[in-house]
Amino acid sequence: METHDLVGAANRLLSRYQKEISYFPIDLVLDEVLSLGNRIWATLEGNALAELLYMLARSYGGQFSLEQIGKLVLRGDGYSRTGINALGIMYDEFPERMKALKLGEMFERHDDWRVSYSVSCARSIRVFLSWR
Repeated sequence: METHDLVGAANRLLSRYQKEISYFPIDLVLDEVLSLGNRIWATLEGNALAELLYMLARSYGGQFSLEQIGKLVLRGDGYSRTGINALGIMYDEFPERMKALKLGEMFERHDDWRVSYSVSCARSIRVFLSWR
């Protein structure tokens, strides 16, 4: 079975049994995503892993640590668009947890202004939508 098939099957199982599974080893998925590098875009394996990552953000975003979010978003002097998207999902699903982590403080010191801008936008949009 191909890797993307396995990831897709895992994603379906986790989606289906999310309430029964209270813990997921997030670092395993992060390490796999990081090992793909730029190949996460436009490959079957990358798309499947990104989808799994988004599912984890929706279901287990409250378990992500500050370090894990840093690994997810930051890429040396740049950033990961997939990571920013996953972080946006976590702001949607776990706003209090994201607020408690004080992510803005971590990202505002980053050399690439796009990182702090993206995180600020994600945070602002979530605050605005919560007022509605």
